[in-house]
Amino acid sequence: MVVSGVPGLSLTGVWVSRQGRPQPIDLAEEEDGANLAAMTSRASCSRPGTANAPHDSLVTMVHAARVEQLHADHLFEELQTEVLELKDERDSMLRALRQRTEEQKRMERDVRMQKLIFHAKSHEQQMSCDELVQKLVEAK
Repeated sequence: MVVSGVPGLSLTGVWVSRQGRPQPIDLAEEEDGANLAAMTSRASCSRPGTANAPHDSLVTMVHAARVEQLHADHLFEELQTEVLELKDERDSMLRALRQRTEEQKRMERDVRMQKLIFHAKSHEQQMSCDELVQKLVEAK
């Protein structure tokens, strides 16, 4: 007997099938995970079915998978090597930049010191000349 107002549900709580529609899964029933597997199965699988495949095709599929894995491992190793080379190059560039910055600072400091020395010698020569001119004026 079907409960009125709830299409497809009987008095016992079991779903009554209708033509053209699949029965819903009752999660209250225990069937060793069959319901959960049915809910999570995909309509179109991305992996080929292997249950009915001949042995030769399975061997071919395993071989292809191994070749693909070896290729992926090789690419991974190449990329790791490239990353290490790029890190080394970056480190050497940073060292060179640091060294250039230090040299530039040293050169700027040397230029400032040379300016100070030049101005001090120039001032000393000017005072020496002024003193000589003063002595010459006094001598006349």
